[in-house]
Amino acid sequence: MLGWGRTKGQFYPPMKDSNSLFLNYLRLVLVLPLATTLRFAAFLPCGGCSRGGPPPTEAALAHMQAGDRHLAAGRYDAAITEYTEAIRCDTDVLPAHLKLASVLVARGRVAEAEERLTFVLDRDPDNVMALAAWGRLLAATGRFSQAESVLRQAAEADPRSFEAAVDLARVLAQLRRDEEALVAFPRAAELSDQQSPSFLVEWAAVLERQQKYREAQTKLEEALRVAPEDLTASSALGLLLTLEGDPERGLPLLEQAAARRPTDPALLY
Repeated sequence: MLGWGRTKGQFYPPMKDSNSLFLNYLRLVLVLPLATTLRFAAFLPCGGCSRGGPPPTEAALAHMQAGDRHLAAGRYDAAITEYTEAIRCDTDVLPAHLKLASVLVARGRVAEAEERLTFVLDRDPDNVMALAAWGRLLAATGRFSQAESVLRQAAEADPRSFEAAVDLARVLAQLRRDEEALVAFPRAAELSDQQSPSFLVEWAAVLERQQKYREAQTKLEEALRVAPEDLTASSALGLLLTLEGDPERGLPLLEQAAARRPTDPALLY
C-alpha cells in the first residue's frame, strides 16, 4: 500500500479511504508482528506478565494454545473464540488479551482491540508487547503523535526491542520528522540481522525526501535482495533510477511492476 509518487519526494502514506485497504494496513502493522511474537507468549514465565504473578490455569493455557493453532492457520474467528475462552477461564492471563487484540484487529474490530490493550496496560504499564501493539494501533488509525509517545515508552522499557524501534522510526517518518527518523531507522536496523522489504522501502523514502538519492537507492536494492519479487521496492527503485538519469535500468523495473500491478495509479503515467 505504500508507494512512490511520480516525482522524487512524493511518498504515498497509508490509504484510509477504503475499508479493505485500511484493514490490510492494520494487518500489516499490527497483526503480523503480533502473530509472530505472541505465538509463544503462553510459554513465557508467569504467563508473560513482566511484573510477575501466577501462571495461567491449565484450562486458560489450553485455550491459548488452541487459539495459536487457529491463528497460525488463518482461522481468525476460531482464534477469537479460544482466546475469549482463555480470558473467561483466567482474566489475569495477559498474553490472552494481547493475542485476542491482534485477531480483533484482523477482523476490523478496532475498538474491542483497544479495550484488550488498555486492560493489559492498566495492569502492567511497562508491558513492551502491549505498548508496541498500542503504538501500532494508534499509528494505523492516524494518531501519530500519540503513537510516538507510546512507542518511545516501549523503547525505553526495552531498548533491545526491535519491534518498538522499527515502529518508532515509521511513525517519525509519517510525521515527516526526517532528521529524527534517519537516526531511528539505523538504530532499529542494529537490533536485527535482517530487515523486511517494507522497512527498507520506508527508510529509502525518508532518504529520498532528504535528497540522499544514492543512499535511498542502496536501501531499495537491499530490499530487492531480500525479496526480489517485491513490487513496491522494484517500482520505487525503477522510478528513482529513471529520474536520476538511468532509464536503461529504471524503466524495465517500472514496466515489470506495471505489468503485474496494472491498476496502480502510482505507475500510470
